[in-house]
Amino acid sequence: MRGKHKPLCLLWVNAAKKAFNASGLTPSDVHVAELLDCFTIAELIEMVDAGFCAKWAGKELIAEGATNIDGEIPINLQSTRAVD
Repeated sequence: MRGKHKPLCLLWVNAAKKAFNASGLTPSDVHVAELLDCFTIAELIEMVDAGFCAKWAGKELIAEGATNIDGEIPINLQSTRAVD
């Protein structure tokens, strides 16, 4: 399965798919997202698994400020990272 993204948490992927299907929305329709960030890496993994970014792109989105409150896709605004 080289080159393809294999989700780390199928529970999260399935929940995201169900939520998007039920609402008729896609990740690009979301203006703000709160993801479970119990560990630093969890936010990055969930950004990919929910479809908010491509595999390996989350780090750059965070570094560029795209996930900050005034960014392209604000994510986890309650965290201290988002209000630096």
